[in-house]
Amino acid sequence: MLVFAGIAGFAQTATKIIDGGGSGQFKAEAISDPSLPGYVVYRPADLKAAVTHDGPLPLVVFANGGCNDTSLPHERTLNDLASRGYIVVALGEMQQRIDDRQLNKSENSDMIRAIDWAQAQNDDPASDYHNSFDMEYVAFGGQSCGGAMVLANAGDPRVKTYMMVNSGIGDMEMSDATKENLKNLHGPILYLIGGEEDVAYQNALLDYDRIDNVPVAFANQLRCGHGGTFAEEFGGSYSDMMDAWLAWQFKGQPRYLSVFLQNNLRDFPDYTMKSKNFAVDNDPFSVKEISVTSRDGRPIWGRAYIPNVKDKKFPTVVMAHGYNSSYRETQPFAETLAMNGVASYIFDFLDGSNNSRSGGVTTDMTVLTEVQQVEDIAKAVKSWDFVDPEKVALMGCSQGGLVAALAAGDNPDMFQSLILIYPAFGIPNSAPAMLERFDANGGQPVDVMGMKLGRGYYEYLNGMDVPGRARPYRGNVIAVYGDKDPVASGDIMERVLAEYDSCRVSVIPDGTHGFPNYTHHSQASKAVTEFVLEKMVGRPDWRRMHSFDAEYPDVHDPVMAYENGKYYMFTTGFGIGMMMSDDGMKTWKECPAPLNPIPEWAHELVPAYNGHTWAPDVVKFGDKWYLYYSCSTFGQNISVIGVMTSPTLDPETSQWTDLGMVVRSQPGVTDWNAIDPNLIIDENGDPWLTWGSFWDGIQLVQLEHDMKTPIGEPVTIARRRCPCTVAHMQQHANTNAIEAPFILKHGDYYYLFVSYDYCCNGLSSTYKTAVGRSKNVQGPYLDKDGVSMADTGGEILIGETDRYAAVGHCSVYDFDGVTYFVAHAYDKERNGASKLFIRPIHWQDGWLELY
Repeated sequence: MLVFAGIAGFAQTATKIIDGGGSGQFKAEAISDPSLPGYVVYRPADLKAAVTHDGPLPLVVFANGGCNDTSLPHERTLNDLASRGYIVVALGEMQQRIDDRQLNKSENSDMIRAIDWAQAQNDDPASDYHNSFDMEYVAFGGQSCGGAMVLANAGDPRVKTYMMVNSGIGDMEMSDATKENLKNLHGPILYLIGGEEDVAYQNALLDYDRIDNVPVAFANQLRCGHGGTFAEEFGGSYSDMMDAWLAWQFKGQPRYLSVFLQNNLRDFPDYTMKSKNFAVDNDPFSVKEISVTSRDGRPIWGRAYIPNVKDKKFPTVVMAHGYNSSYRETQPFAETLAMNGVASYIFDFLDGSNNSRSGGVTTDMTVLTEVQQVEDIAKAVKSWDFVDPEKVALMGCSQGGLVAALAAGDNPDMFQSLILIYPAFGIPNSAPAMLERFDANGGQPVDVMGMKLGRGYYEYLNGMDVPGRARPYRGNVIAVYGDKDPVASGDIMERVLAEYDSCRVSVIPDGTHGFPNYTHHSQASKAVTEFVLEKMVGRPDWRRMHSFDAEYPDVHDPVMAYENGKYYMFTTGFGIGMMMSDDGMKTWKECPAPLNPIPEWAHELVPAYNGHTWAPDVVKFGDKWYLYYSCSTFGQNISVIGVMTSPTLDPETSQWTDLGMVVRSQPGVTDWNAIDPNLIIDENGDPWLTWGSFWDGIQLVQLEHDMKTPIGEPVTIARRRCPCTVAHMQQHANTNAIEAPFILKHGDYYYLFVSYDYCCNGLSSTYKTAVGRSKNVQGPYLDKDGVSMADTGGEILIGETDRYAAVGHCSVYDFDGVTYFVAHAYDKERNGASKLFIRPIHWQDGWLELY
């Protein structure tokens, strides 16, 4: 429901409430502000409360489809973004209906004017927006032609990220933008596209291939087309995807990294994702054209969708399309499964449609010939080197569903699972009447729904007992169809499904045959994916296979130790990453994960923890080594720090014993996040634990000599921002971008190292390492100007070098009389990969610099 209040024009503020204020934590409103004529501002209705809660809000400037001066088609999405903690300024005056005024074209300069306005309002003590914008975080977004406007303005240095929605420039010139403007990008960019039916699809792919100067992600909703999901309540999944991008880029919520770099698309069914120029390139699957020879010697054209994991055999689904259809019908399912590590083979039936890429004559097609082709394909598929022959499933859509049921019944041991999508089991019921029609036509071919059939088609079906033919199959079955589907319904559907021992039924509310509504298709795709992962894959393994680089290993958050002539390194990884060097840190080799199996207590306290363990620290106390680790939830302070111990680090003789939790953080309970632990033993032999990321910064607490029991409450020893400008006790991370503490005692001082700003964006990461010192382990830690790090002081030690970007999350050690700085950094010569960075430290007058 839309509510419109106020007086038209700009003498007063006109206000519009959309979708009840949006789905986010702040109720939003759209206004035409008198200080900004010709625009709509989408913002939290209680702006002051939102800023108090989140801190100053990022700015999103949005240009519209057609380069038109109206955001009406996009307002549900833009309003919903505002409800999630953004201020969105959209080009064009507010409208109630698309025809209530003459539309005009926006100018490219209108996007720049929006930033200028926001900056002026932010600086004006008399403005309602005073100190409400976080001008460090400005995004440009645009739909269709509006995306060209984004590229035309891409060089503005105030813009930190971009969103191209149903848009791509390709080889066109539009709104004074060409492919040359891609060179002006200087921050990460998201392409959000609506599938191959989106007219912008090919241009967006060209842009993606050409962009080599900034990180780029390509999110593809496989079925929504050029109009996106803007018309849905709350803007549909486009709102969720844009918010995921902005929350990752702007709000320190790295949980969304998994969406763009690790293909965690559980909340985005019917999406595919790829990305490059980040710390890790994400190219999830390959497509390969493969033909199969049928039993009569003719080639069946098809495509294999193969996950890009080296030397692995995959569960594989053979997918049969429906009557007079093509591989396009099954392609979205194949792409979605490929994103989840499952291979597929899609194809065009010989003789199966008017435009079959396999060719043939449609009058020769029967359900029997298609069953035979499925059998031929399955035998071939099981011989391919990327296929696990014990895990081959068969899927069929519409008539393909009937074919699949018959093929599985005739070959009950051929397919591990059976997937029936709006299956047309009732086709044989029409055979008697159709045979009479053929007889009346002298046996000549008859046009049936746009395709000519021969009499043999119905001769084969006449009198067929479909439930009886399906009965022999005893494997896992899922049937997915809509409750408004006149084809996949009725008594025949119930009788066939009743024959299966293990049959899951997923009925899509309001779904019709073929799922033409992309929201219904998304629901079906989710049901199929969950079924396949459960029945064919088991528990998914989200760990990427990689080629280990012994000389320049890929690491995040490295810490080190030395024992018996060998150096050991522990890093973020599944069960904690571990490496060893016996040649003085020149080369490394991988070791088994120390935290194996993962502790159940941690999963109970942090349900999202799946074994990917963050930012460890290792220290020797007495005769034992103590290894601290973090289990967390991306972007939230639902986190715990645990500790384990072993008498030695040698992986052949170590015996790691988990001692359980040390500290825990919870939303609304703690104003800090229990990750990134570091343990320092002070000059009196007492242990102190420091940790923290975002929220109210870096914490410090003394521990009992059991190395796990805190004494008293933690105190904040370092902040990136003044606490007066940081929102406290909130669920999600704010803009106090400081983390990864490490304390070293050297000479008369304790040195506190921290990381400022953001990692994990490849060459666009902004991490930098800062340091302060104190003669007391409890602080205060001061920079060279005497400013306490608890009051935003800190001396920048390193951020970027000629070769590396974003040097951070460091640890520091004295080994054999030399002090070493150990960190991860993004290698410009290796496409932004996160590499181990080790440098000796030079000490001068109690301060340090890197060689």
